[in-house]
Amino acid sequence: MCGFYAVLGAFSADEASRLAKLGHALQAHRGPDGAHDTSFELANGMRVLLGHQRLSIIDLSDGGKQPMTSRSGISTISYNGEIYNYLELARDVPVTLQSHSDTEVLLELAEARGLDAALREANGMWALAFVRHDLSQVQFARDRAGKKPLYIWSGNGRLVVASELKTVAALSGVRFKVNHAALVDYLDQGVMDGRDESWLQGISTLPAGAIGDVDWSDSSPTVVSRELWTPSLVETSGDFSTARETLRDLFRSSIQLRLRADVPVAVTLSGGLDSSAIAAQMALEIGDPTRVHAISAVSPGQQGDESRHIDTACKALGLTSHRVDLGWNPQDSLDLMRDVTWHNDAPLSSFSNIAFYRLMAKARELGIKVVLSGQGADEMFCGYRKYFFWALREDVARGRLFSATRNVVGSLASRTVMTQFSFGEAQRYLPGRYRAPSLLNPSVRQSIAPHMLGLGGGSVAARQLQDLKRYSVPYLTHYEDRASMANGVEVRLPFLDYRIMEFALRQPTDFKVHNGWTKYLMRKAFGDILPHEILWRRDKQGFSNPQEQWLRGELRGDVEAMLFGDAKIYSHGLIDRATMQNAWDRFQSGSRDVTHRQIFSAWALEIWLNAFSQFIEA
Repeated sequence: MCGFYAVLGAFSADEASRLAKLGHALQAHRGPDGAHDTSFELANGMRVLLGHQRLSIIDLSDGGKQPMTSRSGISTISYNGEIYNYLELARDVPVTLQSHSDTEVLLELAEARGLDAALREANGMWALAFVRHDLSQVQFARDRAGKKPLYIWSGNGRLVVASELKTVAALSGVRFKVNHAALVDYLDQGVMDGRDESWLQGISTLPAGAIGDVDWSDSSPTVVSRELWTPSLVETSGDFSTARETLRDLFRSSIQLRLRADVPVAVTLSGGLDSSAIAAQMALEIGDPTRVHAISAVSPGQQGDESRHIDTACKALGLTSHRVDLGWNPQDSLDLMRDVTWHNDAPLSSFSNIAFYRLMAKARELGIKVVLSGQGADEMFCGYRKYFFWALREDVARGRLFSATRNVVGSLASRTVMTQFSFGEAQRYLPGRYRAPSLLNPSVRQSIAPHMLGLGGGSVAARQLQDLKRYSVPYLTHYEDRASMANGVEVRLPFLDYRIMEFALRQPTDFKVHNGWTKYLMRKAFGDILPHEILWRRDKQGFSNPQEQWLRGELRGDVEAMLFGDAKIYSHGLIDRATMQNAWDRFQSGSRDVTHRQIFSAWALEIWLNAFSQFIEA
């Protein structure tokens, strides 16, 4: 887990040196254990600069230093991520390895078999640059779930690629317009990272599960992407007991692989099913539960505090618990908003982003460099409440009325989804006339095709795949990557092991949403390792915090001053001032037609515009 950048084109060695220093300065937080770079010319006369910031996780010696060149000298790699099954892959490497790092294994396999073949066998996360000097070939790649970021810009005779948006913007040497598509997604639909675009117009992202080949034929090198991985949605015909045992085996293997590290490993624990299952399996694998360090966010006395469930999980599993109290004063929150926004490369979506940042700061304070997180379980096993309604729609469409009725009755009897329905949460999935009025200037929204978030057609599995590729996982992995790397911590996601993703997407909907319960297969699979209170929780909140009260109370003055002073959201023509003022007044009066998410998003957008002003056209 690290950071990298690459600059390709016709430029001098002196220019390469200047760019290298700038790239390292911007991404130093991603690699506190070392920064290195190399610059060379290819046979076609083009220069390649590769830079790398190292966070040492596997093979802490200089043997794992990057950029790394192969034994033959004809290939070089610079990459951010981990290949968890590198020990198994090492058996097929055709040369004697000089280190114990996963980097060298991937490099030599890519040289021997080609990058496509090497990555198809890899279980892990990555964003990388791979160069074949003899062929003047440069390729970039991103892992199957897009856990690791990779931004791209082409222009002025150069191609710039990096782990962070700010780095690409700075190395490009130009200023950018705000991307209206990203803005509309964010403010009107609450979608982040839903397109292969960034918040700066002209800077794109390599799609998840793709390889990008450099095309030298234009005046500026470009990247042509192609798909490397797409999971099948063909439903399996196995029985439930077999699926339950298969999931247990896959999950056990996923945890075993993600415990491979030469540094301490911990888990973020919320007291919910996903994180508790990870903690429980870690305890079984390690053999001593007290060696499992659980890092949790709490807010004692506040609405949504998870302390009771965290206590239950820690006591039942015997974990060593570390707590981060989310209580903060207004000035702290404003300072944190600015810092976290800079690292996030995009406006924040809620105070939950700050909560996770503080968890990662706690991990760093404890000397922990690897943390396992439960992201992906909701998408893969239908944990969100919305999936209940997608399952009902699918049952009705396929004439499975008994299954639909059983889910409705079961939900009412168990007091799950049907009794927890929130119009505020559901608004973004409803037709436009039911959603809150937009704050955007009408001109901004023109020609931007909105995402189709509603029930629509298609199977539940198809919707899960959309959430994996567009609507949920990209955003969640985005802020976890930026918050963790800002603190020199690597986050590993067991539920986004590609084997679990492929397995989950092919399971019948009835295995995942059953008798009124979401994540039913998971609940049954982990019954032998989790306490009943955690296993059958109805009220999981995530990083819950009283955002609405803060925006109407202790943060009101700070937010109001920023939104209604000389704000960039107006000078850039993004939000209409009168509309914003009207929405603010209605929100403060307690009106329910303006949500706290809208107010927070406008405030967060202003903070981002200020933080990134050096890269944005005036």
